[in-house]
Amino acid sequence: MIPRAPRYVLSAVLIALVTLTFFLSRLPDQRRAVIYGLVGVPAKNPPFFDMHFVLASLDCARRGIPATEVCPEAGYRFIYPKTFYLLLPTGLSARHTVPAAVAVFAGFIISMFAFLRSITWQQCCYVSILLCAPPTLLGLERCNVDLFLVSLLAVAILCLESRRWPVLALSAITLAALLKIYPVAALTSAVGRVRRSYFFAAAFACLIGLGLQINHLRFINANILRSFLLSWGYPVAFLQLRELGWHVPEGVEHVLQVGAPAVSLVLAMRIMRRGCERLPEMRHSAGMVAGSSLYCFCWISGPNFEYRYLVLLLALPFLFNSSAKSLKAFTEVALAAMPSMFWLSLDPGYHLVTKLAQEILGLVLFCSLLTILLVFAFQTIEQFEIPALKNVLPPRQANPA
Repeated sequence: MIPRAPRYVLSAVLIALVTLTFFLSRLPDQRRAVIYGLVGVPAKNPPFFDMHFVLASLDCARRGIPATEVCPEAGYRFIYPKTFYLLLPTGLSARHTVPAAVAVFAGFIISMFAFLRSITWQQCCYVSILLCAPPTLLGLERCNVDLFLVSLLAVAILCLESRRWPVLALSAITLAALLKIYPVAALTSAVGRVRRSYFFAAAFACLIGLGLQINHLRFINANILRSFLLSWGYPVAFLQLRELGWHVPEGVEHVLQVGAPAVSLVLAMRIMRRGCERLPEMRHSAGMVAGSSLYCFCWISGPNFEYRYLVLLLALPFLFNSSAKSLKAFTEVALAAMPSMFWLSLDPGYHLVTKLAQEILGLVLFCSLLTILLVFAFQTIEQFEIPALKNVLPPRQANPA
């Protein structure tokens, strides 16, 4: 059928990008850096640097080098969680970087093929614009673990949307959270869709994983609290603004960061007062909740790299197909801001105006997605009928429709 054809074209685009990535990895380092620099991607050596870092760190662990010390082959101490050391018995090492990259890329292509299965030709063009943007190219050039995490989360969302295999969905989210911290925010997509016992078991496993990560990184224990209190966390564009010497008083930064969620909360409450379609009637809500939660969590708790924008792919099916009139303005703003934010990364010189524009778009996207996310939260609380919260939620008016 015609509606299925666009996802094959989208897969072809991804395959072409991966093929190009492997081709560029064979070029001399200096020439490769020049080519990637043209699209705003800072190429690192050796190729597939992030995957090489993980596998080289496993080699160092086998030789007894502690994770808190610099691994000569990796060039840095191990900054990922201890859970990666579960790969030690597999024998994976730095010489397997290319096969590991092939596996990660293949998983990402397959997951996107399955996840974006009902897009139109227009939507296919839109997603292709995002996939060809510098943040995606950065993730491919480094073969970053986040590509694998997005694949896991796509599998989880497909299971949650179909209301089948809840254990598989929660296991995928838990595994992602054990590999890095931020995917724990995707647990929000499972609220009300799985048994509470399953949900709390997954949350407990993620909590253990979070403890392992913080306990494992002693230098983070010493520095993260001070860094968080002084500047909180911000998306990557804001951090690059700081590198360019653009500073505002810390108090103003905190007011701005508190103000954005406050504005979203007010907007969500206005939507609820006017009436909004019920959560079960919204298609692709699990992907929207997961993608919005991940982006907002990363935005407010950064710092982050631009390839983490790929979590927004999870929210696209809902943004494309939402029929909720009360959310239309927010979905349109989000879709309008996203390509520009992705492609402003093209500026390899990190000019002040470019990065400031990117940060403004990131803030607009944050407010739009968080407003929709809060509407989902209000409706979920209503479904649970918690007496203590009934007086807190805005009264619902009858929907004119």
